[in-house]
Amino acid sequence: MLRVAPNVDGKLDIAPARPGPAEAAERLKRTLYRRLQEAFGDLERAAGNQQPEVSRRARAAQGRFAGDFAQADLVEVYLEVAWVRAEFDRRGEREGDDRFTNAAVAALNEIATIGPGLVLDNPEVEKLEDRRRRFAHDPLPPEAAAALEKLAETIADGDAVFGETLRQYAAATLATAEGTDDRRTVIQRVVTRNTIVAIGRWLANETSKKAYSGALGLAALWALKHESMIVTAASVWGDLFLAWLGPVFDQARAIAASAQSAGAIRPPPPRRRGPQ
Repeated sequence: MLRVAPNVDGKLDIAPARPGPAEAAERLKRTLYRRLQEAFGDLERAAGNQQPEVSRRARAAQGRFAGDFAQADLVEVYLEVAWVRAEFDRRGEREGDDRFTNAAVAALNEIATIGPGLVLDNPEVEKLEDRRRRFAHDPLPPEAAAALEKLAETIADGDAVFGETLRQYAAATLATAEGTDDRRTVIQRVVTRNTIVAIGRWLANETSKKAYSGALGLAALWALKHESMIVTAASVWGDLFLAWLGPVFDQARAIAASAQSAGAIRPPPPRRRGPQ
């Protein structure tokens, strides 16, 4: 509605329809999101053939973030910004022809500067940041860390079992494996744990058994194939989690045997990796 009110001269006039605080914040985020998209394009071009792995990831991020801010997955933005922050912080470790150009450093800095303002008030991102701070004082045992890394790799490669977004999240936790990156580790712990919990709940759900017998059987086979790694990773999630895994694996064995005998599933062939 048009509001009539005294203006600065004391005369009645139409009051400006200025955005409220929430609308102004949302408008700013949309602007920052466009700048982030442009900065990933700048990074792709600047890295080019000199750092092809950086260029490929920047191009992939630009593609995933090509839509409007309203459709953005802010946890995924958080992951990519964390990767860029790590690359920017470690830029001095690159030598010779592998050193970033000034243009690449500028693009990295732009993304690392813009990104946090987009994501850090998102509830899911805030939870991840809280976990990161807690985990900083609770480092993983080496064997559990190795199991989590391997499980994340199998999730990223598991296109017969897992959807595209989950596989992208898992792959993102592997892409910055060199050096220390506590945000990557937090996401890896969360993605892997939540995947195992989801499979356990799925296996226990009678409706799911009827509706998704083939896919459910593949999930059961995946859990059984990686049982040892799952147990090793779960050693840091508490005794209750470990105790829960026993019935989960029993259920997985029953479902996998039933599905295979009914011809609903066949063990998937190993996925071939392309050139690294």
